[in-house]
Amino acid sequence: MCEAPASGSCENVAAGSYIVTNLSNGDRWFDITVDGVDGGNDGGCHSRSVNSATPLREIIESCDFPRQDFLLGFAVKDNFGSSWMDQSVFGCLRTTSLYDQNRYGDCINGPEAGNVLAHHQVGKREFNIITAEAKQKFAQSQPVRPANTMLGGSNLDAGFRRDGMVDLMKNLGVTSGEVALHGHTLAFESPNTGSVIPNWFRGLSSREARAVMKDRVERELRFYRDKNVAYWDVVNEFLPPASSEITDQDLRNFRLSPSTNMDLILKQGLFREKLGANWIELMFTWARDELDSWGPNAKKPDLIVNEVYILWQTNKSEALYSLVQHLNRGRKLVDGVGFQGHLYDTYPSATAFSTIGQNMAKFTRLGINIYVTEFDVRLSAHQRFWSTDTTFTETPITDTENRVQSARYRSVLSHCLNLNACKAFQIWGLTDRFSWVPSQAHLFSGFAIPQPDGNYTFAKKAAYRAVNAELRSRLR
Repeated sequence: MCEAPASGSCENVAAGSYIVTNLSNGDRWFDITVDGVDGGNDGGCHSRSVNSATPLREIIESCDFPRQDFLLGFAVKDNFGSSWMDQSVFGCLRTTSLYDQNRYGDCINGPEAGNVLAHHQVGKREFNIITAEAKQKFAQSQPVRPANTMLGGSNLDAGFRRDGMVDLMKNLGVTSGEVALHGHTLAFESPNTGSVIPNWFRGLSSREARAVMKDRVERELRFYRDKNVAYWDVVNEFLPPASSEITDQDLRNFRLSPSTNMDLILKQGLFREKLGANWIELMFTWARDELDSWGPNAKKPDLIVNEVYILWQTNKSEALYSLVQHLNRGRKLVDGVGFQGHLYDTYPSATAFSTIGQNMAKFTRLGINIYVTEFDVRLSAHQRFWSTDTTFTETPITDTENRVQSARYRSVLSHCLNLNACKAFQIWGLTDRFSWVPSQAHLFSGFAIPQPDGNYTFAKKAAYRAVNAELRSRLR
């Protein structure tokens, strides 16, 4: 069923799928049904039979699945620029504006419309939480420096660009409540000014930067309140990339005096420079103050730290453990830890990989939730580079590569399901053909495949079947 705006229309483009146009404001979005009914899970479970052909979402929403609160998700490829992605799915865009190219779902009448519909249909059929890869990052959501008069104001939209994010939430079912949202991210300590941190931020004084970030935290949390956000990355990738950059002595000294030795474990980036060594505590304090202002009975997202290469035991994971312990020493600021988990078939080593379950369990002893937020397993032999492969074609995966990739997916998912405090398992992408990394790291592959009923799907890989099998193994 499709409800058209008073001054708009619904155009049927596939079985159960419509393009909704609102002529009064120019908005266009998808209205998609799943399995013949509007929406997904209505808040209860179902008792339908489950087998290897059952979508992942339907398995975890079965009454026989023991974790009714479990979230299974994927990241939406939304940061399209002048790349192969524009040439394939979004090739019909007629603008040169980077921001306007980032409006997920615009290319709906071109020859690649099936690939767009497949992202929506497969995403909503298989998963119950999504992440926008880029739209909520600082540079995307605040491309222009806010005026001083905007800071602390009640207008939640002033100085922000959120129209593309609103489209995405409509298209993928967040607005309707069918799918949850992972907020990503309030602050990402990245060297990439321009695409992650806006260039204008570099020119701020420390006082100005603090005012801007406090305002950003408050207004982003307030805008997305009651919009089905399950958890927010308050800070993202703030530790050095390589674990070897944190020495044993650094770790010992940090544990002896966290406040005075914070720089021993931090990445030295722009947020550290502008906000000071205690910038992570500042961010969480602002975020916690905002959530507390909503009152004790309000529905609130978890506030988490999100970090890469901490799934297995290293000095980096130990530093993060001690940091969360320090941040929660009095008032609880941090609700959870996000384990990004960007792996390869050859990395980490088998020995390091064997420590993942124990390491994840250790973090739960801090009395927090944990999330596998950005999981993928890249195949080393298939690694490509955008500068030399702008059209990206997939190459055949060997049986051995399938086995290793599938085993790593299933093993980490299993560790997560073994812990009640592990609330979500999210894959950083949907299909190998449209991915942030050209190394065939995901559960699906290829272009959209049209189905007899007019809908679309993607080819399921061995890794998908491994995830499906692990979920089914948990049924009571």
